[in-house]
Amino acid sequence: MQSLEWGMRRYHSFMLGLAIAMSGVAIDRTPGIPRLIALLMIVSGIAYLVQGWMLGSKGLVGIVTVVAWSGWLLVIAWRARRSGP
Repeated sequence: MQSLEWGMRRYHSFMLGLAIAMSGVAIDRTPGIPRLIALLMIVSGIAYLVQGWMLGSKGLVGIVTVVAWSGWLLVIAWRARRSGP
């Protein structure tokens, strides 16, 4: 039963990493959003991909970078909303 849990965890980390990295590429092509946010998203996506590849890893790097880019994106969105039409 534990192997099923580890397999699902590995699959989840791999697919989450792929989704975050692809979103980072899309954000990179979006005008008005700093390029560093996209870079952090791509790095955190790669960290989750590596975590999925290395079954059982804690993934601290992935979690830290996700918190960094999501918080920064929240601040940018908040400022854009306040200065919008």
